[in-house]
Amino acid sequence: IDYSNIKIKQVALGYINVMIILENGMAFTMGANLNYQTGFRENSNDVKDWFKLPLPSNYHVIDASAGEEFFLLLINDNSNKNRLYSIGCNDNGRAGVGNTNNNKLQLCHNVENIECKFITTRNMSCAAITTTGQLYTWGSNSYSALGQEAYHSQDIKTPMLVETLKDY
Repeated sequence: IDYSNIKIKQVALGYINVMIILENGMAFTMGANLNYQTGFRENSNDVKDWFKLPLPSNYHVIDASAGEEFFLLLINDNSNKNRLYSIGCNDNGRAGVGNTNNNKLQLCHNVENIECKFITTRNMSCAAITTTGQLYTWGSNSYSALGQEAYHSQDIKTPMLVETLKDY
């Protein structure tokens, strides 16, 4: 890679991996890959060189947030909307794909047709704010930390609207 012309837009530092997003929307990862979190096609201990996240040519990474052994991504895709994708470890449902299997890049469930403007992660949980100002959360909900009161201490495996805020 010729580093002299690369313009980095953002970096997301994970527990044991890193992702950079370039201004042109391409993303590169490096680090541990025990749960496919680098996007490398094979489950391996680590990726020691920058690996280009395999995306269709018309997909552009807008934003990324790193949790514990996974990444949450905001990608402008074929729908021409900024939609939620995840990659990597899915313990506690943190990847938001409806199960607890580790995954390669996947569109998050329950929000396939919703456009988002902000994403954030913590160890095993995620949150997203839609362009209409609604809050969705998922992953580990210990102590109702996701604002999902009805699901106290239950893992939430797909993005779920925080009902208590939807009318404000």
